[in-house]
Amino acid sequence: MLCLPLGMAFSQAQDSFESLLVSAQQAQARGDFQSAAEFYKQAVALHPEIVELRANLGLMYYQTGRDDKAIETFREAIRLKPTLFVPNLFLGLDYLRLKHFKDAIPYLKKAAISNPADIQPQLGFCSHGTGTQPTCRHS
Repeated sequence: MLCLPLGMAFSQAQDSFESLLVSAQQAQARGDFQSAAEFYKQAVALHPEIVELRANLGLMYYQTGRDDKAIETFREAIRLKPTLFVPNLFLGLDYLRLKHFKDAIPYLKKAAISNPADIQPQLGFCSHGTGTQPTCRHS
């Protein structure tokens, strides 16, 4: 039986993780969102504490039209880090795409607080779809 020293095992695990991230980013850059999702999924399994990985995984699901998986993944990211911009934005946009305007509004509002210029048109569209006025206040 062969055992690696702890430092060597950690180094190999870190190299594997970094390789997954590079592969995910390369797949994403070439528009292969399905492959990118698989790489991000593996990265999340290795480092579930890095919430931004879940946000990226959710984004890949969103890009491939896997709305149920995207919504589930974005919700988990938001549960772990409620103020994160990307999952709030894209969860809102996913609900908007599904015409679930009332569900979209709270997430778009959270995203608008983080970055108002990016969100106002979608928030306005949601509000129009529900017949309410768009309001977003900083807490």
